[in-house]
Amino acid sequence: MKIFSNSLVIFCLATTVSLAQSNQGTVDQDGNSNQGTIVQTGSGHQAWIYQSGNSNEADIVQSRTGNWAEVKQLNGDNKVFIDQVWGSDNTAQIKQMGSQEHTYFRQEGNGNVFRLRQESGNNKVGLNADNPFIQYGDNNKFAGVDLGIGLAFDEQGYAQQYNGATLHEDSHQTGNNNQIGLYQDGDNTGKIKQHGNDNTALLWQVGENNMAIIDQSCFGNFASILQLGSDNMATITQGRN
Repeated sequence: MKIFSNSLVIFCLATTVSLAQSNQGTVDQDGNSNQGTIVQTGSGHQAWIYQSGNSNEADIVQSRTGNWAEVKQLNGDNKVFIDQVWGSDNTAQIKQMGSQEHTYFRQEGNGNVFRLRQESGNNKVGLNADNPFIQYGDNNKFAGVDLGIGLAFDEQGYAQQYNGATLHEDSHQTGNNNQIGLYQDGDNTGKIKQHGNDNTALLWQVGENNMAIIDQSCFGNFASILQLGSDNMATITQGRN
């Protein structure tokens, strides 16, 4: 559920609501028509919103204990929605450095991580605040991927999208101890769905008009797709009868 401020945004709106103890909330906005909203209940939360440029929007909603969220946006017309409602010790870090960058994200459970960096315009994760990318369960990770001899998951790194890349709106992961590592550069689309436990999906796409689909269920699956060039299509489906 998206939570809106009742205030009319004219130039720069910042709303912070914190209940209970040990909450922290910071909004730092520079530009016009920016909107930043932080709502925290419970204890031990931290949230930062930094926005520069015009017409940026960032919403953070956190409940229970020990969650941390960070948003950094530059230039204009960027949107971020973070919802960490159920569970504790979850981390969300989002950096958007261009214009028309959109991230809609929700995670529920304990010990989950979501790290994303988007640059150079028109990149997208999630459809909207009512239909975000979702992580349900415990110890699920959405983060970076390294290219060496093959692909490797990088928990401390950021998932990255550049130059019009999209993570398809149907993407999500549910269960425990699942991992998604993502890198896309160009007008490419990735769709990643994971159900079950201990699954890993790694995707690296560079070029134009590439499409990659990873659909995994049950336990202990590993999928890796690397595509360079244009107009490529790859599909991996594992774990279903």
